Amino acid sequence: MNKTLKLAMSAVLGVAMVTPALAQDQFPDVPENHWAYQALVNLKDKVLFGYPDGFFRGPRMTSRYELAVALDKMWKLMMAQFDGVNSKIAAVEAKIGQGGSDAGLAKQVADLRKDVDAMKNWGSAINDMKKLTAEFEPQLKQLGVDVNAMKGQMSDMEERLTALENKTTAIKIGAEVNLLVLGGHSKDGNFGVTRDGRVVGQGAGSYAGAPVGIDKDLDIFHEAYVTLEGGKDGEPKWDAVLLVGNLFEGLGGLNGNAGGTNFNDNTDTAIGFGRFAVTFNSALAGQGFQAEIGRVGHKISPYLFQRTSFTKDYYQQAWRDNGEYIFDGGILDFMFGNVELTVFGGRNSNRNLNLTGANADINPIAFGGGTVDRTLGVQLAFPLNEMGGINLAYLWHDSDTLIADANAAQAGNQPANRLNVYGANADLKFGNIQFYGAFSQSVLGENTSSALDDDNTAWDVSLGYTGSNFGVKGGYKTIEQNFIAAGDWGRIGTWYNPTNVEGFNAMVYFMPSSDLKIHANYEQLEGNQNGGGVLNTNDDVTSLKIGVDYKLNSYLDLGLSYEDVKWDFNGVGNDPFQRWYTLMLGYNLSSNSKLMFTYSYSDVDGKGIALPGMPGNGKFQGGLFGTQLKISF
Repeated sequence: MNKTLKLAMSAVLGVAMVTPALAQDQFPDVPENHWAYQALVNLKDKVLFGYPDGFFRGPRMTSRYELAVALDKMWKLMMAQFDGVNSKIAAVEAKIGQGGSDAGLAKQVADLRKDVDAMKNWGSAINDMKKLTAEFEPQLKQLGVDVNAMKGQMSDMEERLTALENKTTAIKIGAEVNLLVLGGHSKDGNFGVTRDGRVVGQGAGSYAGAPVGIDKDLDIFHEAYVTLEGGKDGEPKWDAVLLVGNLFEGLGGLNGNAGGTNFNDNTDTAIGFGRFAVTFNSALAGQGFQAEIGRVGHKISPYLFQRTSFTKDYYQQAWRDNGEYIFDGGILDFMFGNVELTVFGGRNSNRNLNLTGANADINPIAFGGGTVDRTLGVQLAFPLNEMGGINLAYLWHDSDTLIADANAAQAGNQPANRLNVYGANADLKFGNIQFYGAFSQSVLGENTSSALDDDNTAWDVSLGYTGSNFGVKGGYKTIEQNFIAAGDWGRIGTWYNPTNVEGFNAMVYFMPSSDLKIHANYEQLEGNQNGGGVLNTNDDVTSLKIGVDYKLNSYLDLGLSYEDVKWDFNGVGNDPFQRWYTLMLGYNLSSNSKLMFTYSYSDVDGKGIALPGMPGNGKFQGGLFGTQLKISF
């Protein structure tokens, strides 16, 4: 309790030092030469009210309920002052957007800078408030305080304060450091397999090709993402991501599917900029326009342009998993009222990170026997306020490699060096009802001549309902055999972005409490046409995923999941299956560091059939332990 009281006093003094004094009448029993005099002056009649006789009675022991009341009032006081500063910022930005240049604007900016400078010392006070909120959570709840909302406001205020402070900072440097340890083991003489087709529990050296335990299949990876930001108010902004580590090559780049291979930490260290862009905003180039030039990233939607992450089951990293394709070029945004027109393009092959004696492409886009070298895209977004929005897009992908045979059965041996993809998607909300719809089509050709324009569409629709503590959704999709896109439209077992399929899918989740979530996904796909790929019209594959996510406390998160995939090939006696059992545990060491543990056990049998994404057609039994330490600065 003594430690808690010290923390409370620290928070009180911290808030008092950054809160302007409005009430000057002091408690009669607190002399002006008392060490806490000025803090009490600042907090009187706002956080501290004293007793009916007007005295403070400082030596009296304070109850937990009184401290909880003071904590609630302190936070409301800070929120009111912070909201006032944000209102000033909005007023200044509105005047700048209207081309304001009078002396009154200059004074507003000067006053705003003064307010921001006064709030720069709030960091330690908010940190103390967070600790106090956790300590007095039961008492705050009894007072009717929404503690979860309060915690969210504190985190949001920290982020926004950092952003406010950086408005006057020339350069900001940050970093995220990850250490990843992966250990695989075999079971009963069989190797294990991950969902992205990696083989685990297989030895190397003198044990090459032999089933082994974790001691002989252990890999240690490291990676650092250094973020750099610069540019003062009224100037172009720039930002960069510098990547250093052996995870890039060890896991196969940002979107490399290295199915059939082992994890290997005996790889070169990569170093290079994954992003380096300069942004000109509307204040510089005119209302409604923004240009982002350099090494940039962009995505649209799953069936049009979105990068797949194959590694997020055992390695979580926001930049790797954000779905954006990295390319050297530019992104131009034009605003016409609420409608946004985006034109983007550049070179996306051979955008390399330097390795020892070699280069590695950041995120190559496969195109037959080569890669897409250049991309140009036009995107039109229609936001519908709280209802959601509608996207339209058209993309041109060009390759310097001429595919000798686009598709012998469908295109008559016509070559191709260009892929055009176009379509639309809508994500809409009507109260508790959500609607999602997507349509996309691809065309292969040589320059301006079409080579493959049949059986090349994809569409996906779903309807969902969200209640107070549950949600349900059902949908149907069709992806024809010749549909090609640099997208990320799903996975069933080890099969990523399946084609020549159609079928239903459903999702349901239930939250008995704010700390517990139970969820399930079901999908059944069958062949769209005979002879068009993995499945024929009488074949099907079903997938069931069940999971439980539980927040044990503010430090520990627990996740359990089960995935069961069953293949039914008509006319084949034994049907293959794929199963994974996964346990995940996350421990928040601090506000900027987290330790994550995962264990996934595979029970897979191809029954002699080569399943998509699988390293073989036999039995796979084994597990993968993963430990990831993430620290942000």
